[in-house]
Amino acid sequence: MRGEFEKEATIVLYECENLQRDMEEMRKILAEIAKIAQVKIVASCEYQHEGGAKSMSAIVEESFISLDEWREYGTVIVRVASCNPNSNFKEVEKYAKERFGCKEARYYEREIPLYLTK
Repeated sequence: MRGEFEKEATIVLYECENLQRDMEEMRKILAEIAKIAQVKIVASCEYQHEGGAKSMSAIVEESFISLDEWREYGTVIVRVASCNPNSNFKEVEKYAKERFGCKEARYYEREIPLYLTK
């Protein structure tokens, strides 16, 4: 166990100008997010919806990353969870905002205890 808490962040990007055309580019973005968060991807899956929306998730040694893109709304949601105390989710937010060219963003973070104290 690397820490006493798992950190989770949800980054919601609105009015994105640089939405991805294909899943290969999304894979590259997911890999870069993992690198920035200092986590290692061990498995991943993806799905492209009929309407063009894309979903991608990765299991990482420390927890998970997910990336959802809705072209019709110009919205991207990035979720990252890790018990690695060195994970810097604000750097992930900075990268995602720049990469997707969003005009507005919301950032939510919380810590979840890994055990109950008595």
